[in-house]
Amino acid sequence: MKKITLLFFFLLNFSFLFAQKTVFFPISLEKALLTAQKRHLSVRIADQQIQKARSLKKTAFDPANLDVLFESPTGNQMRLGVLQTFALPPVYSAQNQVLKQNVSIAQNQKEVSLLSLDYQVKTVFQELFFWKEQEKLWEEKDSVFREILKINTVRWRTGDATRLDMLNSESQVKQIELAWQEAKVQFQNASYQLGFYLAVQDSLFVPEGDWVKLNTKTLLEKMDSLAMSQNLLIKVQKAQTQGKEWEVKLAKRQSLPSLVAGWLNQGDENTALFQQMRFGFSIPIWFWVQKSRISASKIDLKTTIDQNLLLQKQLQTEYQKALQNFQLASKNLAYFDQTGLKEADEMNRQALQNYRLGNITYYQYLQNIELSYQIRQRYLETLRNYNNSVLMLDYLMGNFESF
Repeated sequence: MKKITLLFFFLLNFSFLFAQKTVFFPISLEKALLTAQKRHLSVRIADQQIQKARSLKKTAFDPANLDVLFESPTGNQMRLGVLQTFALPPVYSAQNQVLKQNVSIAQNQKEVSLLSLDYQVKTVFQELFFWKEQEKLWEEKDSVFREILKINTVRWRTGDATRLDMLNSESQVKQIELAWQEAKVQFQNASYQLGFYLAVQDSLFVPEGDWVKLNTKTLLEKMDSLAMSQNLLIKVQKAQTQGKEWEVKLAKRQSLPSLVAGWLNQGDENTALFQQMRFGFSIPIWFWVQKSRISASKIDLKTTIDQNLLLQKQLQTEYQKALQNFQLASKNLAYFDQTGLKEADEMNRQALQNYRLGNITYYQYLQNIELSYQIRQRYLETLRNYNNSVLMLDYLMGNFESF
């Protein structure tokens, strides 16, 4: 009896846990973008890279370590001396420019991180809206076909419907139920993805507001031959190219002699201070070392230039593809807004009316109902494609919202 009681309480708790309804927290797009920019790790990492580059910039002037020497120039006693080597000013100037460009690159890369995060958050918002509308559509369709199943059940019992009619209705209801469940799972997955971008765990979100066609007025004004000039990836690549150019100059300037200055009294106590000083040059006679460094830096520069050209071609290709997708989705969406959705509603109404009047058969009625829902389904997919193409064009053109 004790075991049965424990089993009963276990099953009760188990069923209670699974009966709990998943809670979704409403969130606006603006709040989601603001939270992501504040909390996402990619932005924090970008800030750390900027701090690192700024710290290294202070090392532009980095003379060699001070040599502290003890010598016995007279053979009678050890005397203290110091020796310091300095590169010529052009070397430190080039080092400063290289490190300065690294700061610029890090700052540009943060903008790229913000741009990518902006695009990802907006895209996942579109997915949330899409699957939310899918759920509504499947729920509506489920209620319609369950009502048809009830009618067919009564008709089958009275002999007005065949077993095939029943099987058809049951199959339709089951397929709709499975599609509805899939939409719920996909919505939940998109919500988890949004939580990742917001750096929030164990919370699910639902977008506030209605799903609408994105405004393209500003986008269309910028779509010209120079549309890609503001792309942040190109901006980063240009900064990297400038950095490599200064690295070539630095390698060449490091071939210059260095200055050597020091102090060591090799005379007696009455020796003048100037005669106690040391001055000279450090000459890099191992020329092949510097020649190899210059050659390597030039190869790096050429590689960066080629990478820049490759990136531009890739982005231009992506831009053309996104533009084609945008134009196609625009035409399709115009059809649905002007004609398609109205036809779907009219088809639904006429099918029901004519079926009740006996003007069409049961299967003709089902065919028209199914076609009506297919049109609405296609509309949702077209709206998602349209908005995603707009977001892609915004991304490629470097447009993002910064808070």
